[in-house]
Amino acid sequence: MKSIMQVSRALGICGALLAAALPAEAQSGWSNDRPDARLPLGLPGHYELSSGQLALSYQYRRDYYSDYRADAFGVLLEPVSAEELLGQYPTVPKRMRQHTHLFAAAFAPLDGMVISAQLPLHSYGMDVLTDSVSGFSQRSSGIGDLSIAGSYRLLQWARQRFDVHFGAGFPTGSLDSADAAVDSLPYAMRFASGTWVWSPGFTYLGQGTGVSWGFQLYWSFPVGANARNYRLGGGHYASTWLAGAWADWISSSVRLAYRSWGAVDGYDPALDPERSPLEDPLSTPGRYVDGWIGTNLRIPYGPLAGHALSVEVGYPLYIEANSLRSRWYLTAGWQYAFRLLDR
Repeated sequence: MKSIMQVSRALGICGALLAAALPAEAQSGWSNDRPDARLPLGLPGHYELSSGQLALSYQYRRDYYSDYRADAFGVLLEPVSAEELLGQYPTVPKRMRQHTHLFAAAFAPLDGMVISAQLPLHSYGMDVLTDSVSGFSQRSSGIGDLSIAGSYRLLQWARQRFDVHFGAGFPTGSLDSADAAVDSLPYAMRFASGTWVWSPGFTYLGQGTGVSWGFQLYWSFPVGANARNYRLGGGHYASTWLAGAWADWISSSVRLAYRSWGAVDGYDPALDPERSPLEDPLSTPGRYVDGWIGTNLRIPYGPLAGHALSVEVGYPLYIEANSLRSRWYLTAGWQYAFRLLDR
């Protein structure tokens, strides 16, 4: 917990120093009509809507994992290949691919207030070794947990603002979408939590001449235990970023992100921690520092006005985990915002 607070404090200081160093242009107000007004795509709450506007969006995310990053009593070890772990476990996952399709809608009943709902569709694949030359593949796919969230602009001054968020995850996804070739999939291959999840947070945003910046912090708190006798560990997520608008239709961003999550509380009796490292609940916690670069494109006028495209690519800069390590991330999305109600 101490290290989590230290990283969050450091990211917050970076955001504050950035805000102090860049022009705030106090004579003007906040503007949604610029491409860098939207948050980087990989962050929750990336909607900038005026009262009465509705936004429909689609987002695709690809994650790739391979090799293992171990941490022994606080001492970070070098990455370990799946082949090196075969002497300790009868089956060892070698690589994993995650594809997520996220469908969402958001509505602004008032200026500064946005209510959103999103539903993911997941497709996971994993290659598993049983010895140095043979193995098998596992697959899982299905609908994940529905989430509903709201954000409210609590403070606004000059060209800066402070938003608060609260989200709730509903256990709509299935824990039983197991591959027919195995009894039960490991924790990392499941795309549902099986419990309610509360997600409070806040975002600070600032704008200058052609530039914008921000800091976001939020948490996830799973509640209760699911039908498999466990619940996922809680998470802590922080990001700070800087974006620049090259024209009224395109902007780019750089982002530094920290994320951590705790171990699974309880265990699934269908899984055996001695069979695979990914079936051990004690191997589930982790900490990452990631670097991201992204681009937002918006169409401000013409027959396609209101449409926007975004992409963000990430790479892990620091890893502290006992499971398959992330190698890279890709997120791409489309959004269409239009006025549903005249206010």
